[in-house]
Amino acid sequence: VLKEVERNERVTFDVGQVTLDNTTTMTADAPFEHHLYNLTGNKWSSRDVELECGSGIVPYTYSRKSLTNSIQWAIGLELVLLSKDLGRVCLSTDHPNAGPFIRYPRVIAWLMDREYRGKFSDKLNKTFSKRCILPSIDRELSLYEISLITRKSPADIIGLGNRGISSGSNADIVVYDVNPEVSKGEVIERAFSRALYTIINGEIVVREGEVINSVQGRTLYSKTELENPNFEKEIEYFFRQRYSVGISNYSVDYDGIVNVRNENHPTET
Repeated sequence: VLKEVERNERVTFDVGQVTLDNTTTMTADAPFEHHLYNLTGNKWSSRDVELECGSGIVPYTYSRKSLTNSIQWAIGLELVLLSKDLGRVCLSTDHPNAGPFIRYPRVIAWLMDREYRGKFSDKLNKTFSKRCILPSIDRELSLYEISLITRKSPADIIGLGNRGISSGSNADIVVYDVNPEVSKGEVIERAFSRALYTIINGEIVVREGEVINSVQGRTLYSKTELENPNFEKEIEYFFRQRYSVGISNYSVDYDGIVNVRNENHPTET
């Protein structure tokens, strides 16, 4: 997979890290959700949203005892640790499908500390290591590399140039009580679970780990131009050939977007 990603510099991906938790799967692939319902016996909800496959929701528990789930856990970490260009990688748990977003600190600790992820893998299905190369990977991400896949890369990919790690960016800053040179495992997870300071657009909202302020959020958007003017026609042809719905089902009319404003943070959305 990574060979194909590295071959095409236009490709980016998010990890979708399985965290081996109780989760809720949500997808536009309603037939798969029905299969998952039959597989697990959990509750199942399906709705028609005027797209090709409808949608479905099924609760799911990723089990450490399951060989499949253990391999899924390893794959996400391998994709990050083997990646040569973290500028095209975004950390995610595909919330809530692969795991809740509150597990980001734990995933970060796995990526920064080989011993920590090794202790966790010792509790998984005993045969999973025969299907994976994760136990043989020595790489441990630095704090800078973690900041890439959680801050700068997502901002760059969606075109928010005033976000991330760069001069002139908005003062959206988080301070953690952690020393990446000496901190390991549980210390890293605990530090990223409770920010020491959080500053949003220059305003302090968390001080010494306690929430002291609440600020009005803003709606952000990114509008890009197509390099190939015939690209939309190519996609439209693909829809006619392969889909049961038209491309018009997916279009967003920019002229119809309502301007959202408030007295503190005017926006152009």
